[in-house]
Amino acid sequence: MRILLVDDNAANLVALQAVLEPLGQELVLARSGAEALAQLSSQEFALVLMDVHMPVLDGYQTVEAIRKRDQLRHLPVVFVTAILKDDQSAARGYSLGAVDFITKPYVPEVIRAKVGAFVMLYKHNRELQVQERRLADEQAARAAAERATKTMEDFIAILGHDLRNPLNAIMMMAEQHGMRSDAADECRAMGERVSRSARRMNRLIGDLVDFARSRHGGIALDYQPVEMAELARVPVEELQTLHPRRHIELHIAGDLHGEWDPERVNQVVANLLDNAFKYGDGSIDLSLEGRPRDVVMRVHNAGSPIPPDKLEHIFEPFAKGLLGPRGLGLGLYIVNQIVRAHGAHIEADSNANAGTTFTIEWPRHPPAAALPS
Repeated sequence: MRILLVDDNAANLVALQAVLEPLGQELVLARSGAEALAQLSSQEFALVLMDVHMPVLDGYQTVEAIRKRDQLRHLPVVFVTAILKDDQSAARGYSLGAVDFITKPYVPEVIRAKVGAFVMLYKHNRELQVQERRLADEQAARAAAERATKTMEDFIAILGHDLRNPLNAIMMMAEQHGMRSDAADECRAMGERVSRSARRMNRLIGDLVDFARSRHGGIALDYQPVEMAELARVPVEELQTLHPRRHIELHIAGDLHGEWDPERVNQVVANLLDNAFKYGDGSIDLSLEGRPRDVVMRVHNAGSPIPPDKLEHIFEPFAKGLLGPRGLGLGLYIVNQIVRAHGAHIEADSNANAGTTFTIEWPRHPPAAALPS
């Protein structure tokens, strides 16, 4: 940091410079009050050592000019003088904001110690300023994050309410239209197509809502004591109805009771089975195995394997091109978020010989962080 030395006598400047050089600070010399003001206009200084008796602008007048500048109002100034005439002169100096007077001849060790103390004080003040700016930045960032969270919550509300309500009305009207006794076969088929498209759009909206929640606070779970096989049968029966030419084999072993969120577990099973229908061949195996601490779920299908370079990114958001062109690419990301929220773990294995298998190890009880306090 810089220290400004002001004296019209070159010899005095050189002597003062020699005394202060051991402090290791940048020393800037000025031969007049006007030159000192010019230096202060172009650089920042930690301290000014000002000679009192100088021609044209003396030390007092120079400091008066310094104090008129808002950014220099609190700059420490130490007056250096051979003769301090009277108390009135000292009072004038202190009234201008002088922090000390040093009389000539001075003791080098004393002036060096005083200047060193002011340098340390300046460093401390700078550190406080940096901390204040950092705190202000953190507060601003926190406020911005809160505003973003509020915006996201509003966005979720729009998706969950304003979009789903008219979509539900479309689904209901399409189903009623197709169920009319006097409806022609073509009308029935059209109603079913509209209903299927509306259900697909409803799932896409659900994926977007879950994605938003996963990014802002995580997916909330409603733990209930349930039996995993009973949960799995619901999506199995629904998807089996939609895909009558393919078969789902359900294998059950051991005790499958535990505490999970039933709707979210159904969502996971439905997503994995739906992927197996879309991208696999032949029958699909869903196995549930009860172990002492957890329940292991495996969903397996034959068919073309997932390439290794894509397999490692399979649970990332918007990974649309990994399994195929359908959907938003959020399904497996949301599956992973639901699994992790349960404190569970999911893995995907895929090769040409064995096919593709998704394995989830569901702990029987909620993780400690999910338990009510």
